[in-house]
Amino acid sequence: AQHVSRSMHASVRAVGRTQMERLDPLQWPKPHARITARSALQRDRLGLVAQLREALAGDDASRQFAAADMALVLALGDDLAEELAACIERSQPDDRVAATAVRALIRAGHVTGKIFEVAFDHPDARVQANAIEELIRRPVHRLDGPLIERIEQGLQTRLHRMRAASIRGGMREPKLVARARSALLDMLDDDLTMHRVSAAWRAWRIRATDIAPRLRDLALRDDEPVVRSRCEWALRRLASDLRNRGAA
Repeated sequence: AQHVSRSMHASVRAVGRTQMERLDPLQWPKPHARITARSALQRDRLGLVAQLREALAGDDASRQFAAADMALVLALGDDLAEELAACIERSQPDDRVAATAVRALIRAGHVTGKIFEVAFDHPDARVQANAIEELIRRPVHRLDGPLIERIEQGLQTRLHRMRAASIRGGMREPKLVARARSALLDMLDDDLTMHRVSAAWRAWRIRATDIAPRLRDLALRDDEPVVRSRCEWALRRLASDLRNRGAA
């Protein structure tokens, strides 16, 4: 349909546009659905928002997730704030819905006390981790007290997603930097595989080049192939970043 809509013939283009309008944007993230959604956003924003609102309030998990993801990517968190908040508060068959909804809400500036508490008391660690990730992305000079307290708790948790997100948050707060680096080293030595995997990824994300020797040791000697692979990947990314920084 996209190809036809670009035809040199007006009648063919009209057919192509009609076909594209009939495509379901909630088949997101398929490429044609992304195109349809962005087209609908320009052509009929209110209509698209109404369609997403209905999907978020429905009981089809795949369409709920698609709608939440579209709200995040298309910056519609403000338009859908009430529905996204409800997705976080109620039990979901697919917790990716709540994890994505909290990102869309916070990115749109909805950082109320209620959302803060619901997100951090959520039973799914992805929701808690995403809340921290989005909150520390905000262009603020210093993190506020309640968030710092949550980060401190997260540095000690046994949930690898929350622990890794808290390390990133700790690197933003001067008084927590030393504890965040210590937590990163502890994660690399953790008995649980996913903690070591997450720590390797986080080491690259915070550009922890001083930890490269430990990553190299794990890449060579760790018992788990997934850990060795992730450490090798992190080392390549760190080396690439250093080369790019030197060339700048």
